[in-house]
Amino acid sequence: MNEHFQIKGIKKLHEYWERDLRAEVFLTPAMTFGCRFYKDDCWVKDEVYPSHSEIWAENAAENYVLGIKKVAAPYSNYYQ
Repeated sequence: MNEHFQIKGIKKLHEYWERDLRAEVFLTPAMTFGCRFYKDDCWVKDEVYPSHSEIWAENAAENYVLGIKKVAAPYSNYYQ
């Protein structure tokens, strides 16, 4: 279940997908929720939400796959 998570102790809780977008909600060892975002099965970015709830992370994941939340890869403007 956690085959994509390289950091020890990260636990994948939920997965959302729509078309070519996918988001995974996770919990860190520090009990912080976050999301891992993918496009075309390629990792785009991780976001961690300190002091926010699991519902917050679930909403971020759902909004991403529905196209409401825009997520740019780190360094996406690096060569521009």
